[in-house]
Amino acid sequence: MSSDRIDSQRQQRIASAIREIVAQAIVRGVRDVPRGPITVSRVEVKGDAKAARVFVSIFGADADDVLDRLAEAQDEFRRLINSQLRMKNVPRLEFVLDSGLEKMIDLNHRIDRLKKSPTEDQD
Repeated sequence: MSSDRIDSQRQQRIASAIREIVAQAIVRGVRDVPRGPITVSRVEVKGDAKAARVFVSIFGADADDVLDRLAEAQDEFRRLINSQLRMKNVPRLEFVLDSGLEKMIDLNHRIDRLKKSPTEDQD
């Protein structure tokens, strides 16, 4: 097995664990982070595991404000990650808005509206 594959598998395991830890912390309540509808959709860990991008979907709240609050709570998230994963170096977290779910919901609404609107025969 090549070292690239091992690194990739390690990155995936770390990313999955970080996603779970951050999501649980948000549900339980983290300093100044609203508990509202925030979903951690995925995490991407850089090759050296020194940085990770945490993609979140935010509904019914000011996304910029929530992203700022998540960034401000980064040290708390990193402490939780370290206490559960016992990593030599806990990655720096970058919180990024994942608009994929919102786009999918918007597209579904548009399709529903098109289905409900009367169709006109065009010749």
